[in-house]
Amino acid sequence: MKSFIKSGVFFLIVLLQLSIVNAQDNSRYQLYYIHEDPVYPSMIAPYEKLAINLATECKKVNLPDGWLTLNLDNNRYQYVTPINSMADLDKNTFAPLQTKMGNEAFTKMFTDFDKCYDSHRDFIVRLDKQLSYMPGGIDIYTDGMPYRHFTYYYVTPQNIGKATELAKAFHDLYTKKGSKVQYRVYRNGFGEQNAYFMVVVSAKSAEDYEKRRAENRELLGDEGKELYGKLLQITSEIKNITGMIRPDLSYRPGK
Repeated sequence: MKSFIKSGVFFLIVLLQLSIVNAQDNSRYQLYYIHEDPVYPSMIAPYEKLAINLATECKKVNLPDGWLTLNLDNNRYQYVTPINSMADLDKNTFAPLQTKMGNEAFTKMFTDFDKCYDSHRDFIVRLDKQLSYMPGGIDIYTDGMPYRHFTYYYVTPQNIGKATELAKAFHDLYTKKGSKVQYRVYRNGFGEQNAYFMVVVSAKSAEDYEKRRAENRELLGDEGKELYGKLLQITSEIKNITGMIRPDLSYRPGK
């Protein structure tokens, strides 16, 4: 959790590389910085207590930058923060909190986090707005639908173009059919070694997800089966992960 303060070697590397992404169409992509903590099973309770305390303390000083917290499979916790430019990575967003708490208490809080795992990591993903299907507007919070299903479609570099075209075809099919299953598409960014397209679906629960998934499969019919068959031909690996949004561990300015 210590690197959640956004300092260190990782960011020195990102600052040198992120200009490549910033050169792309900002209207198409939204960047997210993600910090992930794989927590020991025995330390889940104290870890969550610390995370709740961090969010509470941030509310007291009304920090301008917030984050969405996900509790994923295998006791992993991800903190998702939107970023717009390299300048966002270069600033210490916790400075007002550090001033309020004092250096000793502030440092101890993050040191206590580090007792809950033996490693953690940081990476960046890109939300592809053009490939995502949310007719009412893209919203990662999706209030009232805390369940998340993540599907990672890994592709080799030579197949990225084909995967992009298939993702567009899926978007067009969902739009034509008026599908009620909405999704967001993310592309891998810095800190991730392999190329993938990650499809995220929100639902009320696991049961609600499976029910709507079955209804959607019937709605898309043979056209959906044909597209999925083409996708399998260019996919090197498919990985599914589930999780829940944790509002109690998240911090949303003004909420």
